[in-house]
Amino acid sequence: MIFKFKINLLFLLRNARPTRVVHSLSLSTTANPKTAHSISVPVGEQPIVFKTGHVARLTASSVIASQGDSAVLATCVANPPDSESSQIPGGGVPLTVDYRPSAAAVGRIPTNYLRRELGQSDADILTSRIIDRSIRSRFPPNYRRSTQVICKPLSLDDDGDSAVLSINAASVALHLSELNFQGPVAAVRVARLGNELIVNPSRKILTNSKFNLLLTGGRDDKTVMLEMDGQEITLDEFESALDKAYSKIRQILDAQDKLSVEIGVKKEKSHDISQITDSLAKAGNVDSDLMKSVSEICEQKVYYILTDLSHDKLTRDNAIKAGDFRYSS
Repeated sequence: MIFKFKINLLFLLRNARPTRVVHSLSLSTTANPKTAHSISVPVGEQPIVFKTGHVARLTASSVIASQGDSAVLATCVANPPDSESSQIPGGGVPLTVDYRPSAAAVGRIPTNYLRRELGQSDADILTSRIIDRSIRSRFPPNYRRSTQVICKPLSLDDDGDSAVLSINAASVALHLSELNFQGPVAAVRVARLGNELIVNPSRKILTNSKFNLLLTGGRDDKTVMLEMDGQEITLDEFESALDKAYSKIRQILDAQDKLSVEIGVKKEKSHDISQITDSLAKAGNVDSDLMKSVSEICEQKVYYILTDLSHDKLTRDNAIKAGDFRYSS
């Protein structure tokens, strides 16, 4: 009797459909109109759309650049101006640029055992260097804030050009941030099919093109970065390709400036090293001529260490850290 009762109870529990209280969550994919901004630029067969303010809001700036079914997210972060690393003088710009693709961007699952994303391939590293060369020169020489720019494709179709979208997205992200980025820059790709110049062509057109030109430019038609491969062409053909590229670059630059004015970006001030030296001299009642003389002597001795061919990397770094400024004529 007890066994039969247990069977009936299990049968009732299995077929029962209890009512569940479901709390509906309003997860709207539409961006907040107060913080989201977007602008479209007619470039190539399909326009490039820049959208910002709706994702990655904790970064210094984030932008999604999309063209057709391809979209790339660019984010930038930097150390605070009063951090210890920002106060250390040194040569070069502390900038790190990474292009990090994912299998989900092309609708796949990683094929390794743990189903995790693999490391960067050679093509990904080269794309990271292309982005780096396009934006590094736009920082002032005395820029000391450690900055990181990451470009991540969200979706890529067969004809998507991730390099062009990444350069433009990185430029817009830095231009809309508070960082002292003296941009903006813009990039386009130009191909020649017959006698026609095509901006941002598809891969099918590129395979039949006479040349493949990737150009990053700034204001006043200044060339920042250029890569080109293909057959031999005349000087007139090359100049016409540059003119075609700069006509579209100017449109992208105008769109970036328009977006910056619309958001109301406030850039940090750039401090000249000579101004800082003069202010320190006035604050500490130190002769400015003396400080400049000491600076010249130290710079000269460090120069001899860096140009001494007898040093390898370790001995050179140890000599600078130890203050061994002895040099031979």
